[in-house]
Amino acid sequence: MANSLSAEQPKCHADESSALLQFKQSFSIGKSTSSDPSAYPKVASWNLEGDSGDCCSWDGIECNQETGHVIGLDLSSSFLHGFINSSSSLFSLVHLQRLNLAYNDFDYSCIPLEIGHLSGLTSLNFSSSVFSGRIPSEISKLSKLVSIDLSFNVDSSNSGLKFEKPGLRSLLHNLTNLKVLRLNDVSISSEVPDTLANLTSLTTLVLESCGLHGEFPISIFYLPNLQVLDVSSNGYLIGHLPEFHPSSPLQDLMLSGTSFSGKLPDSIGNLNFLNQLDFSSCYFSGSLPASLGNLTQLNYVSLSSNKFNVGTLQLLGFEQHPGPLPIPPLSIHYYSVSYNKLTGELPPLICRISSLYVLDLSNNNLTGTILPCLSNFSDSLKVLNLKGNNFQGPIPHSYNRGNKLKMIDFSDNKLQGKVPRSLANCTELEILDLSNNLFDDTFPLWLGDLTKLQVLILRSNKFYGAIVNPKIKLELPNLHIIDLSHNGFTGNLPSKYFQSWNAMKFFDVDKMKYMDTIIDVGGNNDTQWSYDYSYTMSIINKGVNTEYQEIPNIFTAIYLSSNKFEGVIPKFIGNLKGASGAQPFQQ
Repeated sequence: MANSLSAEQPKCHADESSALLQFKQSFSIGKSTSSDPSAYPKVASWNLEGDSGDCCSWDGIECNQETGHVIGLDLSSSFLHGFINSSSSLFSLVHLQRLNLAYNDFDYSCIPLEIGHLSGLTSLNFSSSVFSGRIPSEISKLSKLVSIDLSFNVDSSNSGLKFEKPGLRSLLHNLTNLKVLRLNDVSISSEVPDTLANLTSLTTLVLESCGLHGEFPISIFYLPNLQVLDVSSNGYLIGHLPEFHPSSPLQDLMLSGTSFSGKLPDSIGNLNFLNQLDFSSCYFSGSLPASLGNLTQLNYVSLSSNKFNVGTLQLLGFEQHPGPLPIPPLSIHYYSVSYNKLTGELPPLICRISSLYVLDLSNNNLTGTILPCLSNFSDSLKVLNLKGNNFQGPIPHSYNRGNKLKMIDFSDNKLQGKVPRSLANCTELEILDLSNNLFDDTFPLWLGDLTKLQVLILRSNKFYGAIVNPKIKLELPNLHIIDLSHNGFTGNLPSKYFQSWNAMKFFDVDKMKYMDTIIDVGGNNDTQWSYDYSYTMSIINKGVNTEYQEIPNIFTAIYLSSNKFEGVIPKFIGNLKGASGAQPFQQ
């Protein structure tokens, strides 16, 4: 029976095969057009010869099994490079329902007005495909659209897609069936239209970096099916949080980099499905409500750079503990509360979070000692940032073999004692910053075991003695920033080690990127989430303290000033051509 049905299935219509081949011929294949490792040129298989003659069997093509008409065209990540002009054969495929051209390169061309001819479209995805110019109003005529993704069509000169008046409000007028709207980096430059609240089927609303301003309509929070709300990076967008209902399906609530303000309502604990919460770099204030402890599905929390404070003890209540630092649910993977006014000591309950990837408590007023468990409490931990607090005492001494730590930043505290030898077990470490503390130790030559180390900052401590030891190698082949300034190091410059710092000798400007670590974690329903944590550092150059919120991987520097080095400056230091900030001479 199955073979009989298969034999009766109609083949692709000849005019549609021809249109697809014409569409193929209008592009070149450029493998630099997509960074997706799974990308491949789907159109390479398109031809009319032999068994491949039926276009319904071609890669990226979906046909109606009853009529044979092409209803789906998915050429995402296909290395396409070229233009889609107004006469493109694409627009003769009038039975199309799903069109996906994401992750290609259309060379800053405009979306043609003829897109309006595809009246049967239910899904339109042009994300990350280098389109630019005005978004045609003809899209608003595609009344069957359920999903629109025009995100990430922007380059370094900020040219990209944009709306012109009447803009987004006009687009939405006829699209009453819309479930997914993704417009990241599209220039909207208007207020958020309150008509969005009429789209009762909407499940996903992403308007990140759109130039939005004015007050965010509170009614949008109450859309009955809304699971994802992301209006991040709209600095002039103001708003307040509503009272949340227990029936709210919200899973992702992303408001970072906006001007939302006020207190977090106790009813935020009603968001039982909440998985990601990002309120970083906003203007929220007051105390963190105890009801946050109800959010047992939380995977990602960032509350950094707000004005949260603490009142009475047992108040914050993610978990009941005597200190003011809120402890998130044990399911958390990413936890950042940096740049707030949190005080008190670290509560021992933090040691129970066994699946943490990022812990960022930097730039608060936390006190006491660093709990011993922070050296090994989570096998998954990649980032441990306690910078800019008032921690005292030693660094924990029990870093286990096989740990995943890539960044440790304990700078700007009052830590004392010696640097624990067990840090040599952190073989994945890329940045170690212990600056502005009270460490009293010789140079930790065993750091040579950390072959992936790129940034080492020991500035402004009480380190002393000679650095060179003829029996110990300190090759550090990936090191490109080292700051040992303002200590008590003596003896000759460690010229033997300079020669092995190969990352300072060569760099490729064309391959410049910012240093970070990608956090890949599993989500609900077998989905994957990826978080990007950018490394930071501060450098003092000629008396000026410069904060780097992002570190270019081509930035190279040696700072050895304000020590007690002696002897000659080796000639081969000139080989460190990349060391733009080299300062081995100032004593």
